[in-house]
Amino acid sequence: MHARKAAQLAKDETAVDTLLAVTPGEDLRDGQSPRWQAEIDAAAALSVTPPALNANHLAALDEQGLDTLAQLDLLQSAAFFAWANRLMLTLGDPWRE
Repeated sequence: MHARKAAQLAKDETAVDTLLAVTPGEDLRDGQSPRWQAEIDAAAALSVTPPALNANHLAALDEQGLDTLAQLDLLQSAAFFAWANRLMLTLGDPWRE
């Protein structure tokens, strides 16, 4: 569901397919446009503990045409999903009778 929505909003199914084809541990940036590379870098920098996001990441997003609101949307989305993934990994699978 998330991949389909991302492709729809990005208007670029190829970018999402390329991202989903990456083998775990490989570079998510490979084969992506400069814009997606900047977005991936910023999201990755935000997701580590402690966060490594800095002014260079924001400048790269700005260079790719993301205004302040688009950058805020990207960073809030990345932060939310990082939190949600950590929560679900902690909770584990739902209990079923």
